[in-house]
Amino acid sequence: MNSSKKLCTLTTLALCTTPCFGDVRIGSHWQYFDYEETSSQNVTLNREDGDLPGVFLRAQTQLGFAWLEAGTSYAKGDVDYKGFTQGGRSLETTTTQRLIDYRLRAGVPFALRQSTLTPYLVAGYQRWDRAIHPTASTLGLNEFYRWWEAGAGARWCGGFGYGEVCALGEVFGTVEGTVEVGLEPVGLGRPELDLGEGTGFRMEFDWSPALAPHLSLGWFYERWDHGESNTVFVQRSGTVFGVSEPDSETVRQGLRLAIRF
Repeated sequence: MNSSKKLCTLTTLALCTTPCFGDVRIGSHWQYFDYEETSSQNVTLNREDGDLPGVFLRAQTQLGFAWLEAGTSYAKGDVDYKGFTQGGRSLETTTTQRLIDYRLRAGVPFALRQSTLTPYLVAGYQRWDRAIHPTASTLGLNEFYRWWEAGAGARWCGGFGYGEVCALGEVFGTVEGTVEVGLEPVGLGRPELDLGEGTGFRMEFDWSPALAPHLSLGWFYERWDHGESNTVFVQRSGTVFGVSEPDSETVRQGLRLAIRF
């Protein structure tokens, strides 16, 4: 076990009052991105899926009785798009995705035998820029999503002969979401819609091998949804158009590799 990681090893149930698992992690991740929009009749309107590379940064510390973790991640890449045009014709193209998230977790760790369990609260902010590429018969479309997350979870960490293992699970709500729809190419400006609130959950698993404690290997899975948005009416040349966003669900899952400091 690497003493520089300040792992608390207590054999009785108690509050952890010295730094536990405190570290900074910088790394890269690969994720499979899967996004789907559905109608009110639960019919799939379009789906976007594919691989996205990215990077992330996390820092955690112990302040008195409190455990704190702050992190951010960035991912960008092209995925496949399969859906329909407004006229109902089948459409296949690609979409450039850019996702940025910021997250803060705060909790109180309880020491167990050779491990700690930390119930915590989590708050996050997500940015997602989506650019559907044009084809020979259709225009492109840019959309800019923003929303907050608030929830709770629990994190377990233990140090054993084969290394240090951490796992967490959390549930959250997606709130105060908006999306700007880039309709400038058709002269309708950039209307902003209010996304419907939804729910989500997240699971993570990380392992630092005993032979390489300054490395961390991880797996993650997360899913969230948004309800149907309101309708915003825009006008061009005396014609009024209604713009809205349907129900949607997003899944991200993948692997990550980090250096620990």
